[in-house]
Amino acid sequence: GGPGGGGGGGGLDAAVRTHEDDGLGPFDPIPHDDVPRSPVVDPTLDGPQETVLWRVGHDQFLRDMRHGLCVKQVKSKYGKTAATAVEAVLRLSNPHEASPRLRETKGYNVVDIVQEMNRAAREDAGNENSAVEVKSANVQVVQRLLMLMAGDTTHMVLKSRRGDAEVFRVNMEAIIQEQRRTCTLSIAEQRFGKTEKRLCSLLMRHKYLDQQQLADMAILPLREAREKLYRLYRDEWVMYVEVSKRNDFAPASNAWFWSLRTADLDKVVVSTMYKSAINYKRRRQHEYFHARHMVQFTRVQRSYTEVAPQDENELNMLRLKLDRLDDAALALDDTILLFEAF
Repeated sequence: GGPGGGGGGGGLDAAVRTHEDDGLGPFDPIPHDDVPRSPVVDPTLDGPQETVLWRVGHDQFLRDMRHGLCVKQVKSKYGKTAATAVEAVLRLSNPHEASPRLRETKGYNVVDIVQEMNRAAREDAGNENSAVEVKSANVQVVQRLLMLMAGDTTHMVLKSRRGDAEVFRVNMEAIIQEQRRTCTLSIAEQRFGKTEKRLCSLLMRHKYLDQQQLADMAILPLREAREKLYRLYRDEWVMYVEVSKRNDFAPASNAWFWSLRTADLDKVVVSTMYKSAINYKRRRQHEYFHARHMVQFTRVQRSYTEVAPQDENELNMLRLKLDRLDDAALALDDTILLFEAF
């Protein structure tokens, strides 16, 4: 039954109400205490009915989401083969991860990584029992890709030695930080503009820059660069340090070095995203509220005759608007998860 319906649905509703009364979030573990709870009964069981309680595997959920993000990020930058190699390392390291928020994986040599890649390929093809040899060419290709990622400035893969063999580890923290930087710059562009995004990107790379340097590197007039920086400063995206060139601290001899508010920027970005989530929800309610009479009229009309083409087009337009808002809200949820949980 649906919510509030009969059968097993009523028991499920009772359990959900119990967790909400306890103040638990949707992914919080069920506390192990002696407080009596409303049982959730499975009506399909024969004989004596048993109590069945379900909850989300919070740690494994976050672990899988982080791994999926890492694979997606590597694929966008290095291609499918590199992403498959990183996915193999993450799969090998998964049973050994005590925490869902580890900075990096365990280290594995190239042969173990290629063997795991081939095993996963056989499993995906549904032919796990077939004998597939590890070719030296595959090992060489994967090793070159891993060496390339290890030498990149983002350090998505770390290389070390274990005895006489080289081992590679996936630097999950670096991949997530890189994705956060990309999202932050995207939000800066949407909120302020392309010029402000360029200024934020320069400050991310160089940490501290004075106004003249920023204007020259961003190819902007000094006055425009100053105005853009003050706008970012007003919205708490950047900060400045005043340095005097003389002992008397004369204002004319002072220099201002700008930098991103790295300590608080994530909080500012997350706050902006939560406001956007509320706006998406309100916009969806607004769209449906103003079209509710048309939806109800069309629903009644369908039971008697065909819907007029004009009404059908209006329904399709409403459905398209709501679908776009839902897709945008889901994408925003993923971004919030990146900043809040990863």
